[in-house]
Amino acid sequence: MRRGFDLRILAAIAVALVVLISSLLIGGALTGPGAQLTLSAAAVTPPPIPTPTPIDISGSISGNGTVTQPIVYSVLDGQAVLNIAPGTKALTNTGGALQSILVEEECFSIPPAAAGTYIIGCAYDYTPNGATFDAAATLTLEYDPGLVPPEVDASTLVIAYYDGSKWVMLTSTADTVNHTVTAQVSHFSLFAVYSYGTTATEVSGIIGAVNGDTLSGVSVTLEGTGSVVSNQSGQYQIAATTAGSLTVVAHKDGYRDRTLTVNIAPGQGSTVTCNFQGKHGLIPNAPNIGYVLTCINHWLYPPSPDTGLDIQTALAVINAWLYPVH
Repeated sequence: MRRGFDLRILAAIAVALVVLISSLLIGGALTGPGAQLTLSAAAVTPPPIPTPTPIDISGSISGNGTVTQPIVYSVLDGQAVLNIAPGTKALTNTGGALQSILVEEECFSIPPAAAGTYIIGCAYDYTPNGATFDAAATLTLEYDPGLVPPEVDASTLVIAYYDGSKWVMLTSTADTVNHTVTAQVSHFSLFAVYSYGTTATEVSGIIGAVNGDTLSGVSVTLEGTGSVVSNQSGQYQIAATTAGSLTVVAHKDGYRDRTLTVNIAPGQGSTVTCNFQGKHGLIPNAPNIGYVLTCINHWLYPPSPDTGLDIQTALAVINAWLYPVH
């Protein structure tokens, strides 16, 4: 694996040494009796970070933005690999069909991680900004195991994106043999391999609507920690770095926010389940009468313990139908 960050630092040091030795030899500072060594500060510019070549995807996408054949964008000897499956709707921020993709490696000006968390190695800035994917694309990032702090379990590494003010963790899969982390991404941003540290308790669960549908792309915010986004199976996981009774909020455009509470015991290594399903599922802002009848049926005849509703939730759905939020 290429260790880009280490190599660039070593290259910068080598350039500095060459400049120093050349100035000493040419200026005669090392010759003559009683010669004194005089050093002057000289600006040494680090070698530029290589910019990967953009990929033209115009031949693999239809006029309405539907991907017609697999798109694989692998850069920097496989350090960052983006896979977009056929059938995905890939659009620009103005709603047009995505025509090209560019990623730039960022190693020196990365937004800082939250206290107690770590960014492992460099980050990768995918553009054009505002591009979206439905269904989500698959992003795989390599990490250097030598950069993982000794106290961090590499199997817990995730991919996170920067939303302009904080790092948001994505539900991810870490491969500690090949040293990669994979996640589903629904939009372009600055991405990095991320660790939430060692004192965390994992909070995980499934997110669904009150009618029984699973929901992807739901932002789940854990009090005192940050946010993650549910994957295409409605699953999420986030690490609580503090103990106590913490609030968990699930948010998705078009639905009313749902709030639950989890109790985190002091210590580490434990797990807590927090499912937004059934009576705890998300309620649409403006359900139609068919949706309401489905939910009433789930109250009268629960399909399963996970998706059955209680009378309070059924009434909340009726209320959303009577008083929609647009």
